[in-house]
Amino acid sequence: MLFSQRKGIEPIKNVIQSDSIDDDLRNGLWNALIDSYWKSVQIKYFDFDEEIHTFQKRLYANYFKKPLDTIEDDWEAFYNGIRKYFFNCRWYKVYDFLEFIINNYPNKYKNDTCVSICNYILKKELSAYRFVGGQFTQITSQEEISEIEEALNISNPFKPVRVHIKSALTLFSDKKSPDYRNSIKESISAVESICILTTKKKNTAFSQALNILKKN
Repeated sequence: MLFSQRKGIEPIKNVIQSDSIDDDLRNGLWNALIDSYWKSVQIKYFDFDEEIHTFQKRLYANYFKKPLDTIEDDWEAFYNGIRKYFFNCRWYKVYDFLEFIINNYPNKYKNDTCVSICNYILKKELSAYRFVGGQFTQITSQEEISEIEEALNISNPFKPVRVHIKSALTLFSDKKSPDYRNSIKESISAVESICILTTKKKNTAFSQALNILKKN
């Protein structure tokens, strides 16, 4: 994780990926396609692979909207073409492409495998989306992300709150070893801090601060 991410300086939307896809996420999703579909295609038997040919026709006719007689007869040419598309298209077209494949490839086992791998990658790389019920669904709303961004810019009188939120974000955003338990603890500590600061009683316990706020 970069210094700016650990310190909570980098905008949260670049950590929780809701309107973008970084290289790590894009590469991981392509690898999911390799593991689920492409590695099983044997070049010498390509002409006899009805499964892949059925997929090609669906892809060209219903996704790319191209004439079927423009489909490449050579597997490597076809593979290189869709690979180039995947790595050059806009971030939301990556999800379109994956969603189409998973719903149209004529092998349910491979589709289920791809869903599992994709959801693992999406979680690992902090995407705001998961594949649920046949489509990508946002699990972290823009409103939630905006609230975190706003909290990270909270004014100096509430500095202890900002420190806890930054710590929670750092623990949550560690892609190699996320610490969700302590991230939750830091989030709770942020709530505790804001309650105590609002009561203006430094030595007040959390439960007492809540009672004071409830009365007022």
